[in-house]
Amino acid sequence: MNCKTVTGMAMAMVLTAGQATAFGAVIHEHIGDENPVNEGFTMSSTGGVAAGEAVAVTVDGVDAWRIRKTSTTAGTRTYNAPLTEEQRSEAFAEGFIIRANVRVHGNNNNLTGSPTVDFIATTGQRYAISFGNNTADNNKVIVSVNGTNYDTGLSDAVFALYELKYNPVTEDANLYINGDLALSDLAPTTLMGFNRFHFGLNSSGAAGAGDFNLVQFEIIPEPASIALLGLGSLLLMRRKRLA
Repeated sequence: MNCKTVTGMAMAMVLTAGQATAFGAVIHEHIGDENPVNEGFTMSSTGGVAAGEAVAVTVDGVDAWRIRKTSTTAGTRTYNAPLTEEQRSEAFAEGFIIRANVRVHGNNNNLTGSPTVDFIATTGQRYAISFGNNTADNNKVIVSVNGTNYDTGLSDAVFALYELKYNPVTEDANLYINGDLALSDLAPTTLMGFNRFHFGLNSSGAAGAGDFNLVQFEIIPEPASIALLGLGSLLLMRRKRLA
């Protein structure tokens, strides 16, 4: 059993790979300093990933998998995991969360070649969080979600928890950073491809680095399902008391 400490400014817990959260089912996840290939992801690279690395690191006591490219020449590295058509359909019907606890550094004010976490569907929707650093403001972290930019004001020296939550009723998403709402009513971009969830450095012409402590794609049960789960737990507790 693989347990890793997951730490962020608003998050400190221990997760077991493959477990469900209190709210939904985690379909794919990376935890701590484990090589994502050992967690079911397939590594894809182009251009020899010029002047780069993918290694286990510990930063201020936090375990993470570092993906870094110091050259601006061609080269990408991503970790990919497929979703079935049934999972894609369920995600859009019930809702999903793209979650990343990550430290972003060395990205030279670039948002197109920086660390990225995204979900692409065969129906043409893409939901993505891209990260960069603002060199004009002490390398503080900036993010872009589906083309909408946001200056987080966070230092590049810290881990932060980013959660992109899709609402199937409004058919858009909100971005939360360390539990606080940062961006709302975000529509997807259009990109045709197969159903997949992936993270890494996604541009061939930019330098960048991300220390990924946690990456998850989670499908959220509809409210009725959550209510039934709660009722089942109450009935089980009542039976135990009567026994």
